[in-house]
Amino acid sequence: MMIFSMIALGVGYALVSTLTIARDNKSREIAASIAASEIDSARAIGNPFSVLDVAAHVVTTTAAETYTVTRKTAWVTPTGSASTCGAGGGALQYKRVTVTVSWPKMRSTDPVTSDTLLAPSTRINDPSKGTLLISVLDSRGLGKSGITFTAISSAGSLVTTPTDADGCSFVLQAPAGSYTVKLTNTGMVDSTQAANPSITQTVTVGTSASFPFQYDTAAGFNIKYASNIPIPQPKIPTNLDYSFINSYGVFPLTATANHVDLHPYTTGYQAVAGKFSATGCPSVDPEAWAPDTRVSPSLVGVRQPVTPATPGVTTNINVPMGGLVLTGGTEQYLTAVSQSATPIPGEPSCLTSPATTMTYAFGNIVPASGTVRIALPYGAWKLYTSASPTGTLAILPAARVQSLLTVGLPPDVNGLFALDAR
Repeated sequence: MMIFSMIALGVGYALVSTLTIARDNKSREIAASIAASEIDSARAIGNPFSVLDVAAHVVTTTAAETYTVTRKTAWVTPTGSASTCGAGGGALQYKRVTVTVSWPKMRSTDPVTSDTLLAPSTRINDPSKGTLLISVLDSRGLGKSGITFTAISSAGSLVTTPTDADGCSFVLQAPAGSYTVKLTNTGMVDSTQAANPSITQTVTVGTSASFPFQYDTAAGFNIKYASNIPIPQPKIPTNLDYSFINSYGVFPLTATANHVDLHPYTTGYQAVAGKFSATGCPSVDPEAWAPDTRVSPSLVGVRQPVTPATPGVTTNINVPMGGLVLTGGTEQYLTAVSQSATPIPGEPSCLTSPATTMTYAFGNIVPASGTVRIALPYGAWKLYTSASPTGTLAILPAARVQSLLTVGLPPDVNGLFALDAR
């Protein structure tokens, strides 16, 4: 019985393997037929500029089997470089179309792939002129259609058409020269936070120049300054810097309004008040402070949670700050200047230089009597008063700081105080 079982198991395994291979071969034949049909459809379009990428879609056969089909296209230059909208430096030679077909339970990880080359019926590139290749991707890295732009040189502007479904537009037969391509859509922001970004490139005879952009519908943010301080709302500087942070970088802005439109990075944003720089002025960032081990458990600085950035959607974002209460006086204009000193253990230093020193003006806010509440970024500061916006600055006496609204160190005899981010 044991010998019979072993023989039966081997025969059964061989039969199952044979059936599986036969089924996979049949599926691969059907996938190859679907790929060929997709290639024929692309070639039937004729004009290579009209043959675009096709996202993954499902094809169901008469036997109720499903196949996933994807079409990718790329312009190829004589050097072999290829990209969806073409690669700068070489003339457009032909378009490569690649179709992939996959199906459930493939025995191999490789899908069926079919390629073809589409050559235009007429010459694309004028030997005495150049080509402009415009590529626009959205925040997800997908082609952005319908983007309008201008292409201007010293000789004038060229006729342009909006980007296609792949985010591409081509300006053919452009006279040699330096061109500035500027995107002109409203309500959109690029990856550097520019509403109407531009790129300048030189186009030479017989070659192409690439103008790549990352551009998408802006995500709106309503900024809640000093969100950690209870009402009444403290005064903030009229020229306050604040920084939006994510894995793509730091984006400094000036608080001219309580709303800002930003590029909708999929990673979202965190915001801190002040002119943040990891090497220049890190003190405004709570996470740059070392843990405070003077208490148990230790206090740790933490940024606000990441706020999502969704194209076309407005979201509230909190910007915590340090605060204090000042008593009134005769000189009513108030100015704050950041300091490099670190009077609190664990506080990072803010370098003293024109690029990193923060000088913030509050304007005419100090009452003749009574008190005023103000908010500043975290770190070390000194306060000054003056009789006018351009008047001589005088150090604010320490006695006029009535109290701190957040954790920190009150002013010393020289007026130095610190606002703790932990």
